[in-house]
Amino acid sequence: MLGFGFKLGKFFKKAVSVISSISWEANSGVTGGIGSAVSSWVAGNYTLSQGTGANQPSHVSAFTTGHGVLFDGSNDFLSTSNPLVGTTGSIAIVFRTGTIGTKQVLVAVTDTGVSNEWFEIGITTEGRIYLEKNSAGTVSRIVGSTFLSASTSYQLFATYDGVDYYLSLNGVEENPLVVESIGTLGWFCTVSSGETLSVGAALPSGSGARFFTGTLGVVRIWDTDITH
Repeated sequence: MLGFGFKLGKFFKKAVSVISSISWEANSGVTGGIGSAVSSWVAGNYTLSQGTGANQPSHVSAFTTGHGVLFDGSNDFLSTSNPLVGTTGSIAIVFRTGTIGTKQVLVAVTDTGVSNEWFEIGITTEGRIYLEKNSAGTVSRIVGSTFLSASTSYQLFATYDGVDYYLSLNGVEENPLVVESIGTLGWFCTVSSGETLSVGAALPSGSGARFFTGTLGVVRIWDTDITH
């Protein structure tokens, strides 16, 4: 018995129209000019920061006319504590891949005090989008159908209404979504406590960070299913 369901295609035309209005815009609020290290980034409703110079990503020109934040895949990430994310919601991410071949996190909410509490969206080792929840060591995961290409730009949209999940790449629905584990996946605000929102890596205690290699151009998070 699966702990979550899929009703692929429901309200999806509206979802695509919503993301298209924000998908390729340049983000404001990146500290420093092009070529500078990023110590803070206003991404949607969140101000993400990085106080350690060695862990700061770079501000780059990307996505034709916009700006981006380049992560090196080794130690770069940005984060904020106590994010106001819900148990249902939607997320839009514009990203450009670097190399593919390792598990990489785009956005995560993690309980940094324990080793096995997180919800994350990222790229699998073989290059597909995944959504994953670890609850006290019980891992639940869904995986998209598209195999990403290296050095390629994508717009990702995902939403969860409390029952069903929807996922698209470049406005095209991921179908089928592959169930790799059985359990209750939930959404971002389902880790136990002490939540930290991070981009470019996950931040669990005592576990791998799964650093992202590539560029993020847009991160937008809503605490509701915006397809409705």
